[in-house]
Amino acid sequence: MNKLQEKIITYSKYKQVPKNTILLKEGELCKTFVYLKNGVIRHYFTDRSGDDITKNFIKAPTYFCYSLSSFVSQKPGIIECETLSDVELYEMSYNNFQEMMQNADFLNFWNNLLSTFILKKERKEIALLRDNATQRYIQFLKNFPGVLNEIPHYYIASYLSISPETLSRIRKSIS
Repeated sequence: MNKLQEKIITYSKYKQVPKNTILLKEGELCKTFVYLKNGVIRHYFTDRSGDDITKNFIKAPTYFCYSLSSFVSQKPGIIECETLSDVELYEMSYNNFQEMMQNADFLNFWNNLLSTFILKKERKEIALLRDNATQRYIQFLKNFPGVLNEIPHYYIASYLSISPETLSRIRKSIS
């Protein structure tokens, strides 16, 4: 662990959170920056039909926000966040985050993290428009190694913008 990681952890609160816990609900303000030490988390929103749409999966170890847009704007958001496994994490309050932003190393770290988020988002958007369902599934397996049996398959289907039945057919054709 480097000195910046140690500092982030000292400015944060350690939590153990059980599987299937909602960490942020639609309409709530995201007030935390998170280091996910262990586990898997899902970002999602509810569409006009009332269906959950999985936006992203977060697999430890990594840094993230329960809702990046809400955290940055400090306004309530539509993204919801839930644990898909038991997790261990460190939550940094928005105030502590602002204090850390005065540190040049942390500011550089944050800028790199945002760049990574943007690149991943762009790759997913392009894949949804360009790639077929099988190609998206294969890319999912590369992007999230080892989580296939940790995540309900209907969440994976939602993330890939396909039906659970299509996912099942793809999985059978690949195996």
